[in-house]
Amino acid sequence: MLTPEIIPRLRPEVRPLNAAGGSQDSFQKALPYWQNVFSDLIDVMTASAASQFGPGVEEEIKKLVQMVRELCEPDPLQRGHPKNRQGNQNRYGLERYISTLNFMRQRLLVKAA
Repeated sequence: MLTPEIIPRLRPEVRPLNAAGGSQDSFQKALPYWQNVFSDLIDVMTASAASQFGPGVEEEIKKLVQMVRELCEPDPLQRGHPKNRQGNQNRYGLERYISTLNFMRQRLLVKAA
């Protein structure tokens, strides 16, 4: 879950309101700050994945990062697979992600062989 990683990185005046303080601003006013911190965390995750998995899996890392970006986007209207956000499909449907992960698994198995 990324929310617990995002909140401490936000400026105190745009954090969600709680007993310790926070903002009473609307979600729309706070959203750009959330998106900025989210983007920074995605960059950290990308660098970490590249160093942990090593060379030869750059394409898979790129796809994984894109999936995390789509599934965790702070703006609920932009969250989910782009094709699912169009038309009548469930924007939170995971079928496309499951298919992509299965394809990536097969590809990595071939690379490892």
